[in-house]
Amino acid sequence: MQQPHILALDFDGVLCDGLQEYFQTACRTYQQVWSAASLSQLAERFYRLRPVIETGWEMPVLLRALVLGVADTEILANWSAIAQPLVEDAGLDPRDLAQRLDTTRDRWLQTDLAGWLSLHRFYPGIREQLQTWLAAGTPELFIITTKEGRFVQQLLSEQGIMLPATSIFGKEVKQPKAATLRQLQAAAAV
Repeated sequence: MQQPHILALDFDGVLCDGLQEYFQTACRTYQQVWSAASLSQLAERFYRLRPVIETGWEMPVLLRALVLGVADTEILANWSAIAQPLVEDAGLDPRDLAQRLDTTRDRWLQTDLAGWLSLHRFYPGIREQLQTWLAAGTPELFIITTKEGRFVQQLLSEQGIMLPATSIFGKEVKQPKAATLRQLQAAAAV
């Protein structure tokens, strides 16, 4: 099998297990909007339902659905139809929630970088493989993620992985992952 010229990887769930950070950031953001005594009892359900999340602002909304007692099966089957009314009922819009989420992460990074980093775990062998590819210069690596690229850059840097910021396509590119993949594919064909 011929080695690819480019390799585009997702970050969360492929390179790094960030579920604990997702949950903690979602909880902190949730508290700003709805407040709750404790959300820790919802962690396992949140982890199982994480695949319905397409972008970060939906994380606290998923917690809201769980607090309100929406069944897991309903969330898995109808997430889009559930999420939007929950946002509207709170008088919010997705941009506001996204900003709150990013601000929450920024504050956390500024006040407790070690704590934030500790909630991310790179899967076994990932760090070494990425470093091997980077040292060889082939394939050309890209990361496409729904996280802000700067957060991914910080996590990679802490692992000694020096991937250029131009190779990380985070939510700041403001387009679906599929569109980014098509652009990379078209550029590689040149």
